[in-house]
Amino acid sequence: MKTKTRGAVQMILAMTISGTVGWPVLVLGQPP
Repeated sequence: MKTKTRGAVQMILAMTISGTVGWPVLVLGQPP
């Protein structure tokens, strides 16, 4: 249970970070 939950949390965090940081990077055209 813990492993699945942790994996889901990391997945959500990765998606959130990608969505939050990815947009400015794409707009500015600069690598992270």
